[in-house]
Amino acid sequence: MCGYHPPKTMLNAQNFKIMIAVNQTIPCPTCNGKIIFNVQELIAGGKFSCPNCYSVIAITTESRDLVKETMGKLEQEKDLKRK
Repeated sequence: MCGYHPPKTMLNAQNFKIMIAVNQTIPCPTCNGKIIFNVQELIAGGKFSCPNCYSVIAITTESRDLVKETMGKLEQEKDLKRK
């Protein structure tokens, strides 16, 4: 396994299901294992690896602003429903 570099799968705003809880799981695109990730860290540019096959998920740089904007709108909607 030394020197093995797994494929990176970049998630963009169009195919990334927005999840509002801090810690979530997403199926690994390579092996279907569970990748645990933190939404805020993912939006900030963090990358998370599959514990089974070591594939990496991240949001593309181009999509980060759109995802941040969408998360902000979602939070505003949540606040309106609480009132």
